[in-house]
Amino acid sequence: MLATIIGSIARASRTRTTATRSHHLISLQNIIPNIEQRLPPLVAGETHCFVVQSSIWADFFIEHISMQQSTLVLGTADTVERMQRYTSDLLSNKNLHLAEWKHSRWLRPSSLLRSIAQAAAGSKVIVFNVNYRELSAVEQALCNRTFLLRLKNWASANGKLLIFTLQAEIDNPDLREFLNTSARAFGSLHMIYQGQPNWRWLLQYWFRGYTINRWNWELEEQRLPNGGITFEFVNHDNFASDTRRLGEKAPRFICDAGVDEGEFLPSEWQKIVYETDLRDELPQGSDALVILGISSRDKLLQVAERVFQLRKYFGPYLRIIVRERDESLRLQDERILISSGANLVLPSELGTRRVIGVAETTVGFKFTHTLPDNFADIKTSQIMDDVRGYLAPGMFLDKVLTLEKKAERQALDSVLIRAEPGTGLTAHTLVRRFSSRRPGDIISVLQGQVYLYLYGCRESDVSNVLYMNFGIPSDNLFKNEVRIVKHGQIIDARDGLVEDEHAAPSPVLDIQYSSRGESSVTRKVVEKTAPGVRKADFL
Repeated sequence: MLATIIGSIARASRTRTTATRSHHLISLQNIIPNIEQRLPPLVAGETHCFVVQSSIWADFFIEHISMQQSTLVLGTADTVERMQRYTSDLLSNKNLHLAEWKHSRWLRPSSLLRSIAQAAAGSKVIVFNVNYRELSAVEQALCNRTFLLRLKNWASANGKLLIFTLQAEIDNPDLREFLNTSARAFGSLHMIYQGQPNWRWLLQYWFRGYTINRWNWELEEQRLPNGGITFEFVNHDNFASDTRRLGEKAPRFICDAGVDEGEFLPSEWQKIVYETDLRDELPQGSDALVILGISSRDKLLQVAERVFQLRKYFGPYLRIIVRERDESLRLQDERILISSGANLVLPSELGTRRVIGVAETTVGFKFTHTLPDNFADIKTSQIMDDVRGYLAPGMFLDKVLTLEKKAERQALDSVLIRAEPGTGLTAHTLVRRFSSRRPGDIISVLQGQVYLYLYGCRESDVSNVLYMNFGIPSDNLFKNEVRIVKHGQIIDARDGLVEDEHAAPSPVLDIQYSSRGESSVTRKVVEKTAPGVRKADFL
């Protein structure tokens, strides 16, 4: 299954240096020299995933880790040939060993794991270099969720550090599908890709004990005198260092949509129209104060993009406050504005005098998040599909996974409810009554029980949301119910339902609409056997 490359690397494999017995195998502290943040170490028994757009970063990363510990890189013949041809300095490292996949006629998980164990007998670190643009048969087996968990357990038992470098575009659909089902097997998930003009290192998560690390760094590629590559952190505070910040004397602007017509404003405040180009009024790096107004959710993307443009141009010290006007925003909508560059989002209940008072307390505020390269990235990562109402069991489970992954990335609360209908109610009745007004509120009937998933919903708000969706107080809806609110437990419960559905698929409810009069529409629910499922004769 595996064949170690012949030559100096093969000879080095017989005389591998025994690594120092240490749980902290790899330090990343100096991988980017000018980053002051304390980075977690890579620890024996862990499994990590790096999605890399280019082999440049993969080679750079492999060089860093192989300088510290004996490292085995497994890849296709093309990968090994490329590394031998273009990275001769890298291959002179006696800690680095290469092996290529050799295809066998019968590919069994047990023999694949045994081959990996044999090849990595003298290595503390194993790097799986997977080309997700064109997966080989071995790589497909390697990226199977069941095998991945088996491999992870083996590594944990044997003190091996596993690192997956998946070469692919970030939006590769096959990669996305794999991460949706298998991301929880990794202790950390990194996305490294070429932006405009610099590289991005986006850390989706890194679990360390009871803490989670996240970052979105911009890195500049530097060419070394020997022809090698290194990276430096791009600090956007530098361009603002020459601009004197004025604190309490900084200019203050309020957009016309943020205040009522004719409303009194203190003399220090300037009222501007939405289209005003503040680049003509302020220097880059300014700590001026700007209040924008949002009158309805329909204006969300327009205002968010305006916030993004201001933050991108003026930098972290400009204070941007968004004031809700006639309609309160959902928590998810507020997160979109914050992700776009806003410092604060103030509720519609606050009057103008109070809004100005809060705004004037923001002296010294600094926006500490990292913006993506363009606003389209925010829309892709933050905006949710408008899915709501009843879904067939299979689609319901797919959407729960997709939405819960997004909620976890955005640090949003969500709730999965398993319930038995209350007295006088049936599952069909509840589905007919369910009238969701919020995207992400979905319902289905699985294994004879009603399941609801409420996206972006705090546990304390569940009763109100249920009343809004059903028109019945929550105490009267269910005879008994279980509410699951933790991200990991929601996904575990969903995975269990997937297995139950594979064993015994639930019937699909066919919702038909029939008009009664001009203004009322009722839903007629009919049981229908799931496609491709044949009932046994004895049932």
